Amino acid sequence: MITCYFAFYSLPLHINILLLFTNLQFMKKASFSLLILIILLLITATILEKLYGTDWVATNIYGSTWFLLLWAISIITALIYIFQRRLYKRPTTLLLHLAFVVILIGATITHYFGINGQIHLRLNEAPTATYIDTYYQEQQLPFTLSLNDFQLIYYPGTTNPMDFVSHLEIQDSNLDTQDTTITNTVSMNNILKYRNYRFYQSSYDSDYQGSILSIYHDPYGITLTYIGYFLLFISMLLFLIQNSIKKQ
Repeated sequence: MITCYFAFYSLPLHINILLLFTNLQFMKKASFSLLILIILLLITATILEKLYGTDWVATNIYGSTWFLLLWAISIITALIYIFQRRLYKRPTTLLLHLAFVVILIGATITHYFGINGQIHLRLNEAPTATYIDTYYQEQQLPFTLSLNDFQLIYYPGTTNPMDFVSHLEIQDSNLDTQDTTITNTVSMNNILKYRNYRFYQSSYDSDYQGSILSIYHDPYGITLTYIGYFLLFISMLLFLIQNSIKKQ
């Protein structure tokens, strides 16, 4: 045993890595360990989404470089283990790893093509399409926004804010109707969805004359990610059903 240990570590690094990737037990443990880690991260992300919002979680977890790298390593180890054990003949196993691939593709699209930023609107100011992205660069929306009114709603009988509401006017020259102006509202309890853009009420100015909205645009990445989670749930459910049938 000791001789094998020293022999292993005396080999070049690339040979050791190759031996690990061809070791069935190591790949099995690595694959399942990464799966458990990802599941724990997904549970954590769900909790953080309730606290900080979907856009924050999509940017800092689902679309982050470290999360994409973790998914990629997990998929590679899983695929190697599948071909080592010839598990590709089992539909449930294939569905499980297909879910990983779909989630990785969705997260990659979110990371490289998703839009995340903030727009600051003031009462009685001209409509604007300019917002600031996460890299503090100015970007343009395909339509303009203006703030018509802002309301701060308090809990009854207190001075504690319960909600704040922005009444917006959207001007979109790409509409097929003669009237290119749309009115809508954004609040802490109401997300504005328009042309695959989502607007969240983020903050407001101390003089109550301005509103800050978070912008999130990722119509394809987030959709693929949720499809992947659904496939992951179905595959795990099938695994549980199969195991219960075997025990009977």
